[in-house]
Amino acid sequence: MEKLVRGFDSIQKYLNYKNDVYVPIIYKHENEFCDNSIWIMYVRQGVSGFSRRKVLFHVKAGTLEHGLGMFLALYDQHCVSRNIIGRTWNGSVPYEIDFSND
Repeated sequence: MEKLVRGFDSIQKYLNYKNDVYVPIIYKHENEFCDNSIWIMYVRQGVSGFSRRKVLFHVKAGTLEHGLGMFLALYDQHCVSRNIIGRTWNGSVPYEIDFSND
């Protein structure tokens, strides 16, 4: 687990897309109908928090350890495919997520 936390600490602290700043967050959303409550994602940073309507990419998992592993693997894939170059996002347009129905 310590290696995964260090890996998460080493990714870009923010990504730029057009005029918006996106930050990596870990969010726990309890849902009685789904065991996967850990969401790890790059979301648009707002004045009062984050926007679930503007997400660059995300993973959903049942445990923090599993989620971090999945997220870091996805982050690496985006770097290899050049969707992430430095602090710039060159991938697909942001999308909206629904914590209750995903």
